[in-house]
Amino acid sequence: MHKWFERTFWLLILAVSLFSALLHLLGLEGVESIALPLVVVMIAIYTIYEVLEERRLEVEHSVNGLMVVVGIMTYFLRLHLEGALVLGLYGLAEILEELAMERAESGMKKLVEYLPRMAM
Repeated sequence: MHKWFERTFWLLILAVSLFSALLHLLGLEGVESIALPLVVVMIAIYTIYEVLEERRLEVEHSVNGLMVVVGIMTYFLRLHLEGALVLGLYGLAEILEELAMERAESGMKKLVEYLPRMAM
């Protein structure tokens, strides 16, 4: 999957979650009860797509699946705002993890450039 798509997806999750929390804080009750199922369905579809694309189940897919379960449980417990915030923070964590991985990879590439081409 393209990195720009993955980053855009998690930014969208974060934006929807934080926007629903902001509207809740401004007094518009009920917005988060719409945003939470939307975010849960988006994460579920994304996880299923990743599993089908890679043709194997990895730890990241299991964590995404657990976040779907968290979203469903918070919805049925009527903790819509809390569920939206948890999933939004999870989206932020995914974005930060991706940025850290890119930075580490670029650092490793720079280190490999300093390796000698031939051993003596």
